[in-house]
Amino acid sequence: MKSDQIFESYLTKRSRSLNSKPIKKSGTHYVLCWLQQTLRGVNNPVIDAAIAFSRQLNQPVLIYHGLGQHYPHASDRFHQFILEASKSLEEDAARRGLKVIRFVESQSNPHNGIFYTLAKKASLVVLDDQPAFVGRWHAQSVANKLERRVVAVDGARLIPEIALGSTFSTTPSFRARHTSLRSKWLDEPNNLSNDLMADVDLPDNATPINMLQSNKLGKLISDCDIDHTVPPVQWCSGSRRSAIKHLNWAMVQQFPNYASKRNNPSETGTTYLSPYLHFGVLGPGDVVAAVNESDASSRDSWKFLDELLTWREYFHHRAFNTPDPTSYDNLPTAAKASLSSHSSDSREHLYPLGTLIHGETDDAVWNVGQRQFLRDGWMHNNLRMYWGKRLLAWTKTPQIAWQTACYINDRFSLDGRDPATYGNMQWCFGASKPSKDKPVYGTVPIKSNKALLSKSGMTQWLNDELEKAIPRVAVPQQPTVRSHPKASGSLAAQLALNERNEMRVDKDDTQ
Repeated sequence: MKSDQIFESYLTKRSRSLNSKPIKKSGTHYVLCWLQQTLRGVNNPVIDAAIAFSRQLNQPVLIYHGLGQHYPHASDRFHQFILEASKSLEEDAARRGLKVIRFVESQSNPHNGIFYTLAKKASLVVLDDQPAFVGRWHAQSVANKLERRVVAVDGARLIPEIALGSTFSTTPSFRARHTSLRSKWLDEPNNLSNDLMADVDLPDNATPINMLQSNKLGKLISDCDIDHTVPPVQWCSGSRRSAIKHLNWAMVQQFPNYASKRNNPSETGTTYLSPYLHFGVLGPGDVVAAVNESDASSRDSWKFLDELLTWREYFHHRAFNTPDPTSYDNLPTAAKASLSSHSSDSREHLYPLGTLIHGETDDAVWNVGQRQFLRDGWMHNNLRMYWGKRLLAWTKTPQIAWQTACYINDRFSLDGRDPATYGNMQWCFGASKPSKDKPVYGTVPIKSNKALLSKSGMTQWLNDELEKAIPRVAVPQQPTVRSHPKASGSLAAQLALNERNEMRVDKDDTQ
């Protein structure tokens, strides 16, 4: 099989059409690759799919990345990380002969619409397939409006949805299927060679590249109408170079004894890679390659890869097969019924939202976890489970507890707004095995802080963490969960639009 055909065989299974519009070759100039969240210029199946189409159409690829002011929870924190990732995306794409146009909406440059201007001259649009948050409904909205084909490509998972071939309701069944496919997908080719350079002038309202340099980024962000009370984090940059450096550090410093250290927050035995995976700066293939090249024990490797490939991709699978991953309705029926039967039970405390956001409750362990979110945009995995469950005892109803958990996670965490974090919160709220019926929680298992406090070094670590300064941020009257009002139907149902789910361009498709 020729190399292009090998690429096609993989890319076909990563791709699905979001509409049945034609591919417009006549009067068009390029294949438009719109990256919302898969922000890497290499090892990116979305870009490779765009190049595959461009070869058949004999047109260049033009990559577009735009950043608006009014996406949910827009802040200095997310803007800086995203723009750092976007800058390295452009640099890596340029080395492949690909042109990137970027736009940052600001108060002095509020005019959007660059994407639609570019799309008018495109034969088709290739974009990244996201099962949660803004990317999900925005992609479908665009596909409904455009009069040309829009193809979504999964660049977030090692094994895409179509390749799984079925819907799985349990982790063991998903793990078995996923494991059987891994060797094939680990051999997936990437970085398809690009032959044509798009000759496109920078639109008048596009952001000048010099404004996106590190020393001018702060000025640009300050001109954006976003939440300036949530500051950028200090421990990481969003660039691909930073991500690779961090990945190499994790393999050397954190990976040895990962299985035994990962549940102790005081040892910080986790890899901190989730922000880079969420924004697509790293792909799962990048991480697996680093694991395979490391000297880690089989126990550590298995545990880490099970978290990365089983649990993370299972939560993506679940999000793909549900209308709205942020919805409380996604909890198991039995868990919702049990929580509802205890909704009028007396609570330990009813903390105001500002007290919760700033980690000022009477529970030091919970406070430390919340302050990690507030200060670092990240929280230790074991603390997250305790953090989520305690909210049930501190808010008036389980629905408000869920809204509060989603709101705090989405607003402050660099890996929030993600299928994996929604999946973890569902586990906190009853997606795990039920326990004996208890006040407030019903049959949802309670997690005590005793196990956390018993771990070595925890007391001193807690004291040290509580002494660290935290930002004071704006507090709304109530938490809001930002899901799209028109969200309906799972993404799996949309696969029916793929009458020809192939990378090939047929003559009947073009006009």
